[in-house]
Amino acid sequence: NPDDFLRVVNSFEVLSDAARRANYDAELDSMGCQDGCLRPASSTADESGDTADADAGTKRLRSLARMAQLGLLSSREDSWAERLADLSGDVVQELARFMLERLSHKRR
Repeated sequence: NPDDFLRVVNSFEVLSDAARRANYDAELDSMGCQDGCLRPASSTADESGDTADADAGTKRLRSLARMAQLGLLSSREDSWAERLADLSGDVVQELARFMLERLSHKRR
């Protein structure tokens, strides 16, 4: 469906631009909505023993890292440092982990 594709493209554009993402997050916060908000990933269960939030946070972090990678690959190399500087430390760490993992799979 072309409309679905356009919604995905628009979403990617918003979420891959630091300023537009900040506006999006602020809008979510103003509505009390947690959808799409990045929570710190944790590999341990919380006090209630529920790991669902940690799993969801990890998935969101991986998604943001993958989007960052796609954004870098679709931009000029001379803009990479600036784009990386706009990312949170958690996203940069996940991006590095993901890229190293992919590199180790290629070497096998």
